[in-house]
Parts: sequence; structure tokens; C-alpha cells
Amino acid sequence: MAASLVRLKVTLDHVEPMVRRRVVGPWRIRLSRLHEVLQAAMGWTDAHLHEFEIGGKTYATLHPEDDPEREGIYERRVRLDRVATTGDHFSYLYDFGDSWQHRVVVERVESLH
Repeated sequence: MAASLVRLKVTLDHVEPMVRRRVVGPWRIRLSRLHEVLQAAMGWTDAHLHEFEIGGKTYATLHPEDDPEREGIYERRVRLDRVATTGDHFSYLYDFGDSWQHRVVVERVESLH
């Protein structure tokens, strides 16, 4: 399989002025690693819980000791290329108390060859 890069546009919702980043990374990135990339790109410190919502499903690092009722799919087992395609958009929520909601758009996927 040829290696590919994905370009994502990340926008922090409901803030003025607009906060937007573009990130490029491996198309086969695991959602747990994408979380780390988004943390760095947005300047967050990974001090709070987070989750992705993609195609009506929730993906997260599930910690039963933090919230035993929380449901979702363990993000470490899921690659972005398996749940999204070019043109798709999904949400990334960071800090459930402050609810920093991000909109992530898959802008482009390019082969390295």
C-alpha cells in the first residue's frame, strides 16, 4: 500500500476571533495519535478528557475510573483512513467542562509517490 498524507483543517468553534489550523500527517494515523497532533497544533496541554465524533460514533481514550458510564470506541484501535474520507468533517471535543469544540475537515489526501 502506498503511503499517503492527509491535510486537515481544524477550526475551534464559537470563539472570536476565529482560530484555525491546518495540519498534515500520515493518512493512516491512529485517532489517539491525531489527538496528540491536535493538542500541539491548538496549544492545548492534554490536561482534560477528549473525544472524536465521526460518522455518528464516538471515539475516545476510555477511562472507566474517570467515568464508568462513558461509552465509545477505544481510539487507539482506530485509524483515520478507516473512518473518514476526503471532504468529510468530524468533531473533536476537548475539555468536557469548558467544551472546546473543534470542527475537523479532511481537505486532501495525497500519495507520496
